[in-house]
Amino acid sequence: MTLVPRPLDRLRCLRPLDRAASLGLLVIALAGPPLAERAALELDPALCVALAWERGGGGEPVRVAKTEAHPGPFAVTPSDLPTPPDLLLVDPWNRPFVWAKVDYRYVNNPHRYKRPEDHAIDVRGFEALSLGPIPGGRGLRVLPQENWPTWQRTLVRHPALAALLAAAWLSVAWALLRAPPLRTRAREVALAALVALPAVPVAWLVASSDVARRLTAGLPLVLPAWLAVALTIVAPCLLLALGVRLVARPEAA
Repeated sequence: MTLVPRPLDRLRCLRPLDRAASLGLLVIALAGPPLAERAALELDPALCVALAWERGGGGEPVRVAKTEAHPGPFAVTPSDLPTPPDLLLVDPWNRPFVWAKVDYRYVNNPHRYKRPEDHAIDVRGFEALSLGPIPGGRGLRVLPQENWPTWQRTLVRHPALAALLAAAWLSVAWALLRAPPLRTRAREVALAALVALPAVPVAWLVASSDVARRLTAGLPLVLPAWLAVALTIVAPCLLLALGVRLVARPEAA
């Protein structure tokens, strides 16, 4: 009768480098969702605010009354203003949303306002705001989710999916890097570049975020800020893949 090896026995039979990689994937699977959620808060807080508002069923975030204005005081009376409900929703930082007053005037045709049929519009009402990561700041508006692509909204809405994709990528990447050696070094380098290729969209996402622009605002950079941030992410991934493939190949492990 053939005995089936237990998972722990299989782990012990692995080479030290493969064993460390397996444990690393386990850590990513367990700690990945909260880390992905935290990364989303840092990279795109406005999207997290929009999703929190939708998840709580907040409805229309801007509630105003508009009336035609004539020379003189504003034509909107207090009885015309929509009354915001008592908010029970909390933003991504577990603080309640607030209603801010909206009060301005605009001209329906600023280039031809001299004509009698052109007039100004009074707008008064309320707008929902999140206090943001720092209380007392300017606050973050609840923007329409159409401002972001579908894939980005999906990953932020489901951080476990982002962690699962990262673990799947690393599993496939490790299997490719630990495959038998190829004939030429050029093919080895091409394989390492293929493994590090998924880091490019991640680098683009980080480089185009507000936090990247904020961190690089005062730095003397030779390259454009977005390119410097992208290379800072992609280059270590490529070097790590090259190191595993060329230095710690299966026969040398």
